[in-house]
Amino acid sequence: MKQNELVTVESKYKFDTRSLVSSTQSIHPLGGKPPVVRYTSLAWNKIKHLVKTCQKEVGWFGTVEKNGNMYLITDIFVPKQTVTGAETDILPEDLADIVELVEDPEQLYYWGHSHVSMGVGPSGQDEDQTSEYLEHLDVFIRGIYNKRGESKVDVYDTAVMLCHQCVDNKPLPSLLSEEEEKALDEVIKEKVISRTYSTPKSTYSYPRTTTQPTNFKPRQPATVSALTRRQEKKEKKKRQRLAELGNHFIKRLL
Repeated sequence: MKQNELVTVESKYKFDTRSLVSSTQSIHPLGGKPPVVRYTSLAWNKIKHLVKTCQKEVGWFGTVEKNGNMYLITDIFVPKQTVTGAETDILPEDLADIVELVEDPEQLYYWGHSHVSMGVGPSGQDEDQTSEYLEHLDVFIRGIYNKRGESKVDVYDTAVMLCHQCVDNKPLPSLLSEEEEKALDEVIKEKVISRTYSTPKSTYSYPRTTTQPTNFKPRQPATVSALTRRQEKKEKKKRQRLAELGNHFIKRLL
């Protein structure tokens, strides 16, 4: 991107942020944990629509809120600009119009633009433009996107002289509205049924004890004579019964 009428002075910040892999480059020999960049649903959907719709390079600026190690892009604003397939030109007065739209201009330190169908590696103009912005900002975020869904987002922190390249960036999950939550609760009541379980009866059988009481007397097997006496008693009862039935039958005949 090229911006007209900006004062061009040689920057004291020297860096090379053309890497396409996640890394942290020190402008000054200091270390640091790389930050992450997140987008609100509003900002992310605007960015996606701009990249999808515009067939030439397009640029935008955005407001940022910092929370610990996270930078949140809350909203983006598209200034008036002249575009080609490889660059955008924004006049100072058009950039000033964007500043007037923002409630807190100090939060306006994100610059994003589309490379259309080309790669997301920054051009020489992108590097020069970033260097100029760093002359006026302590923290600056640059994002480059294309129609293939690729992105390269870099965070520059001049306070600690660090440049974080290809930082993790993605939209925050959007929250449900109160009405959407109530509607989902009704679906849960209607379609989510709790299953109840009954305790199964135990089928376990305890083994018989082999311990015998002290007064236990094992049954003796029957002898031959005992079996004979039992059999004789059964035969005697059988003959008596037959005799009774015979007498009863004869009386009926008479």
